[in-house]
Amino acid sequence: MSKLTGLKESVLTNNFWNCDCNLQDFRRWIEETDNDIICSTPLPQNGTSLKSLEIEDLVCPTTAPIVAVISNSTIQSPFFCPDDCVCSESLLHINCNGQQLRSVPHRLPATTSLLDLRRNRIQFLETHSFILTPNLISLHLQYNGMTRIDASAFAGLRSLIYLYLSNNRIDDIDKDSFSDLENLSYLFLDHNRIGFLPSGIFRPLVSIYSVYIRHNMLNELNGNTMQGLQRVRWLYFSQNRIIRVANNTFAECKGLQKLVLNGNQLTSLPQGLLHGQRILNHFDISKNYIEVVPDGIFSGTMLLETLNMTDNQIHTIGQGALENLERLRVLDLSKNELTTLVGLPTTINNALFSNNPWQCTCDIVQLHKWCRARQLTVSGVICEAPATLKGTDLADIPISDLGCKRRLSQSTEIRPEKMNRNRNKKTSITRQNKNQNNTKSRRHRKRQH
Repeated sequence: MSKLTGLKESVLTNNFWNCDCNLQDFRRWIEETDNDIICSTPLPQNGTSLKSLEIEDLVCPTTAPIVAVISNSTIQSPFFCPDDCVCSESLLHINCNGQQLRSVPHRLPATTSLLDLRRNRIQFLETHSFILTPNLISLHLQYNGMTRIDASAFAGLRSLIYLYLSNNRIDDIDKDSFSDLENLSYLFLDHNRIGFLPSGIFRPLVSIYSVYIRHNMLNELNGNTMQGLQRVRWLYFSQNRIIRVANNTFAECKGLQKLVLNGNQLTSLPQGLLHGQRILNHFDISKNYIEVVPDGIFSGTMLLETLNMTDNQIHTIGQGALENLERLRVLDLSKNELTTLVGLPTTINNALFSNNPWQCTCDIVQLHKWCRARQLTVSGVICEAPATLKGTDLADIPISDLGCKRRLSQSTEIRPEKMNRNRNKKTSITRQNKNQNNTKSRRHRKRQH
């Protein structure tokens, strides 16, 4: 889409849009246009505005193993479409959306690959709820008022790739709820009431790609919670109540690329939080209460490209905390308590520093030079002090006005009282030398007589 940068007007509505991974670049392009693109497929995105979707929501399923499972399966139930549901001719897609169902329909066709049970009244999932539909690939259970998921609720769903459990009231998940989900790639648990994740709950998810647990009630994350997530790429824990993340929490997540912890109640970051995250490229801890970013916290994260720390209470960033991030492109430090900033990498091309109480003195010269050296306009570095520069953009201030010469002259100035002390000291030494010389002369005359 880069070749269309000069395009002034486009009309793209009323088309059959397949909102999968092939539309990721297009999604970025339409951000700046007036087009309102409505997705037709895949079914989970049907009727959804493309602009309302995140880039990571546009995914392509891995179809090879699915075909193998379906082609080798034995149909165990007869042709049957449940009452009040709409079935495709091939019985691959079963749509029971908004039918006031209180339980999962029985005798579903074994060929079913997509089952839509959204907006019903299924308040809990019992063990083996889907045992007769082993070929399910996508399962939708949003908006059911669900509160509980029993052990082995999804037993037998070894082909499942997408599991949507968002927008329910889930507060109790058994540690064995996800057993058998060996091919699950995307798990959505947003907008529930989950306050605790049992140890090892994710261990069966050996193929998981992304986990979404946004808008819940979690208050702590630790290494036991993340057991088994060696292959996970994206982790979203936004808008919870997390006050503590243990040092070893993500130690097993060696393939992690995106970690989002924004909108929680963190006040500090353990120094080893990201230890071993060699391919992490996006880290978001915005909208917390963090005060200090310690030296060494990003050591080893050499592929980090986006770092979002806006809307915290950061007043101190270790001098070496950022300087070795050789691939960092986007840095957001707006809405904090910073007065100066040093040790920035040279690769940044998008820096957001607004709404900080910047002290435009000699201490900010390094930031001033950093901006000018790469002809980068940093939006929002507005001086809070001294009073003579308050409200002035740092970019408009000559270095000579930042007080460095005045500080230098003050540090090298010889004060009058110090000059007097030196003069008195010299006088005392001179008198002492004269007395010693007189004593030596008297001794010499005595020897002569």
